Amino acid sequence: MDTIPSVPMKIKLKRDNKEKEALETILLKKKIKEKEIIKKKLKKIRADFYIDEHKKKNQILLKEKKKARFQKKFFVPSESKIFFVIRIRGINGLPPQTKKILQLLRLGQINNGIFLKINSSTVQMLKKNRTFR
Repeated sequence: MDTIPSVPMKIKLKRDNKEKEALETILLKKKIKEKEIIKKKLKKIRADFYIDEHKKKNQILLKEKKKARFQKKFFVPSESKIFFVIRIRGINGLPPQTKKILQLLRLGQINNGIFLKINSSTVQMLKKNRTFR
């Protein structure tokens, strides 16, 4: 009778480890896919929320316009609440006050830009820098 040669213990352990690692990677991939699916659903929900919000704002604007037209008045829509300011020139030949305002607005380099809330102080600062274009 011929006996089947037995597999050395080291090789058996390697095979077992490879199988375990393969199972673990498969499980990790499944978990990652599930998380990605959940993220996609959340993104879609957020996008739908913003779309609905935008539609409601447009409907309110239209109603206000119609109401004003019906009452034979003018409707003035609300203005934006923020500015986007970009620096487009260097500092050569600038007065010190203008330099300081640019420093306060965090516009240190050319082509830097910032968002500003519209309030009286920011409007005044921008008016003083109006000549600086």
